[in-house]
Amino acid sequence: MAHRFENPKRVEELNPKKNLIKIGLLRQSVFCDIGAGTGIFTFAAAGITENTVYAVEISGEMQGILRSKSNIRDVNIVHKAATPMGPPNESK
Repeated sequence: MAHRFENPKRVEELNPKKNLIKIGLLRQSVFCDIGAGTGIFTFAAAGITENTVYAVEISGEMQGILRSKSNIRDVNIVHKAATPMGPPNESK
């Protein structure tokens, strides 16, 4: 599955670095990639900012890919088990 996310055509179309700069990511920005997948936006952000980059991913497979790439740049991988969200607990 991971290879689909890393498809060169897909990465070219998404153009992570260009789009992160376009939305205003700066050298001093902190960045959090929620649902980081294989990290195409995570590692592009790490190449722009000198501050902290977080990759949040619940998939064990994707976490493994992120970990294998994290030696490229200091990236904090956040992994928590998914918990279903229900209606808010109403206190009386």
